[in-house]
Amino acid sequence: MQLKHTVVWILALSLLFATAIVVLDRLTEGTPWNQTVTYLMVAVWFVPISVLASRAQQAERTQRS
Repeated sequence: MQLKHTVVWILALSLLFATAIVVLDRLTEGTPWNQTVTYLMVAVWFVPISVLASRAQQAERTQRS
């Protein structure tokens, strides 16, 4: 995967998860598990972002070589 494609995926995924977090926050507002849902979404977001960030680093290293 090229570096530009990885960066685009990171941005798109981040915007998607940000939208989902805001929507879920509004849907669960006033419930006892509102904060738990938000933290869970951030944790779920972290996994693919970490994978994509490592791919971006690998792509950058191969482009430098």
